Amino acid sequence: MAIGESSRQDVRFAENVAVLHLLCPFPSESSSNPLPSSAGQDSGRHLSPERERCLSSGLAFLAEISDDPNHVVAVATEERPRTQGLAVIVSINRENAASAQGTLERIRGGLQGIFSVLARVEHGGSTRLEYEVLHAVIRFCGTMIQKRICSKRVRAHNPVRSRSYFGNVVKQVVDAVVVWSGQSRMTPQDYSLVKHFIGTSNNMLLVLEQLESCPERDVDKKLEELVFVASRLNRSQRLPDLLRSIPSRSLNTSLRDGFMMRTGELARYQEFSRHLYQTAKNIVLLRHAEVIAVSLDEGCYERGSCPRFFSNFGDCLARCGHGKKDTRKLCQSLDISFSEATDKITAQARKTMTESKIHAEIQIVAYYELNPTSLHPRVICSNKDACYLCNEFIRIHGVFNIPKSHGRLYPGWRLPSLPSFGSTISQMNQTLQSRIDFAYRDIVESNGRSPAHDRSERANIHFSTSMSTIPSMPSRPASIISLSQASTGRNPYTQTGARILPISNPGQSLIGIPERRSPTPVESAGSDTSTLRGVLSKHTGNTADEVNESSSYAGRENTRSEPPSPSSEERSVSTLKSVSLTGNGREGGNDDGSISSTPEDTSQYEVNQDAPATRIRGKGIATDPSSESGPSYETSPVQELVDGTNPEEQDPDVVAIVDGKGKQKAKDLSEAAAEHEADDDDPPVILTKGVVAKCRLDTNQSRPCYTAGLLTVIPEFVRGNGSSMPTGACELHVKWLTDEEVMSVTDERAKTTDVQTMKEAVDIDSGSPNCVILEHGSTMVRINIVRF
Repeated sequence: MAIGESSRQDVRFAENVAVLHLLCPFPSESSSNPLPSSAGQDSGRHLSPERERCLSSGLAFLAEISDDPNHVVAVATEERPRTQGLAVIVSINRENAASAQGTLERIRGGLQGIFSVLARVEHGGSTRLEYEVLHAVIRFCGTMIQKRICSKRVRAHNPVRSRSYFGNVVKQVVDAVVVWSGQSRMTPQDYSLVKHFIGTSNNMLLVLEQLESCPERDVDKKLEELVFVASRLNRSQRLPDLLRSIPSRSLNTSLRDGFMMRTGELARYQEFSRHLYQTAKNIVLLRHAEVIAVSLDEGCYERGSCPRFFSNFGDCLARCGHGKKDTRKLCQSLDISFSEATDKITAQARKTMTESKIHAEIQIVAYYELNPTSLHPRVICSNKDACYLCNEFIRIHGVFNIPKSHGRLYPGWRLPSLPSFGSTISQMNQTLQSRIDFAYRDIVESNGRSPAHDRSERANIHFSTSMSTIPSMPSRPASIISLSQASTGRNPYTQTGARILPISNPGQSLIGIPERRSPTPVESAGSDTSTLRGVLSKHTGNTADEVNESSSYAGRENTRSEPPSPSSEERSVSTLKSVSLTGNGREGGNDDGSISSTPEDTSQYEVNQDAPATRIRGKGIATDPSSESGPSYETSPVQELVDGTNPEEQDPDVVAIVDGKGKQKAKDLSEAAAEHEADDDDPPVILTKGVVAKCRLDTNQSRPCYTAGLLTVIPEFVRGNGSSMPTGACELHVKWLTDEEVMSVTDERAKTTDVQTMKEAVDIDSGSPNCVILEHGSTMVRINIVRF
């Protein structure tokens, strides 16, 4: 293209951009660009298109080390087969060759530091190196992480526009969830999720508070803790749906969305660090990576001469096929005069010609125009979604792909001065004129410009989409425990006149839930107190079928024989205090099963802080990993004291239960049977590590189930092969999983169910599994089922 023609195209481009911006600042909807189907057919590549996109987008996220809106960063990854390495191409928005050079060099150095750690990774890897990768990320991105949470330790680029302190956001969301949960009927699954959310969020608040006051030498450590806690929240796939189900009057929509987005941002530092490490273990390219900062020649930033006069509004519309009549009609619809419209597009076109920037994505395209290679990157990613003009240019160019576009038109956008872009800018002008025509028709038909809705430009941040391989809970969790006799069609509340106590409430026990871990092989082998127990609790009448469960969240359709009282049905979560009446199976300590009459004595609450969502009295189990080596306390009734309730005013039968059973030590099955051999009911079943419990078929139920003491097994798990009727008996072999076994279960994606979220009537999809994994916190229990 001749120089004169190129200059005319530049001027026309500036005028078209000015007109379109006047008519429609968002010419396109937000859109995603799928990878071409043929992208994975390139020979000689080791990275799939999806992995390349994931790698580039993650690196672009890490490269956002400045909150200056002008410092938008783009990244592309180029495979170099000859050297078995990778070239990471990094660019930043620039007005000239020298602008933002310091920031770009810091980005290059920080990314290169991360890859220097990955260079030491070998096949198989080591946990130490995985944490070193995270350390390198935190050192590189620490200041930006503090800016994301609006920490007082750092100064925002624009304090007026800065977001609120993240700790205040978390606290408001937690308060809203607590209030909502106390006023709503929740399923056991939702209750468990709320409990996890509040506990983890309070841990996050604690870390945020410590971060603000810790000495400088501890900042990186606290930032690592922060991103780990955020990752725990981000892995919960059901949490966004739960938060969205809370009415806006209880949880402001913008507050909720801001919380979810910022939590996803923090979590991604940990998740992408792990992704880098896992990829480097399997793909040698990442161990030999070089980071290259794009620095185009000064000639690429040269601007064409700015004309003294630009076309008027009517001439610009005439290029799009609209005459004077259409121009007058458009001015009337916009409520603007012809001269005012001309002045606006002239001022904007002149500004575009003299002050515009070359966006980071376009610089990478120009870099490969000047440095062609056989295996050029297929994807260009930015720390923000691409603008409308970047998206259109890369689409017309046809060589690269960008993940998403927010569809907004930036009039301060321009192309580098490269002869090879001449034909592309001509096509861009045609596209812009078509958009102007479309905008004209839309405005005239609607008799006014449609309001422009601002859209988020932040890229690659999404809640509860983790890069890790941590399995999610199955949508239909398998359970070997019948949580209530409601599954048999009977109403458990009509079988006895005894009072039904509510479950442990989230108002107190959901706060500050401690981290738990699986027992080590040594602990698992030597801890006789690691148990999964079902303990009989008897008082007046036949209470074997009684379930200690709150109807305010259970979500069941059972109806009481009398109208429910407001004190039990409508009790707010925040008005309850949980008192654990369970011993811990060890000598010493305060948790001896007694009732405290002083609510201020918090020692009475600590053991119950990580209690299961459903405490079962009657046929069932309860678990609680109260020590690092696994669950170690006796399971006995759990009560709740309403504020202002004196323990002496409690049901005398219930107090008798506590006095008689609350302090009992752990017994094996034979000892328990001997102690209760005079009872008519089955003896209590205490499933300790390695014990075998035999369950017999209870034919007195409207629906067959297996019982041994208080342990109830639903029949789906013990049916004979191909038979619709259950066999006469079964055996349960219980084992606590070691760390290695937990990893094996995770890797094999075995079906697991959380003890806190077990359903009462679960239909098994197919077959009769021989093994069921129960999961509670970080502890897993395997129960092998032997049918005979």
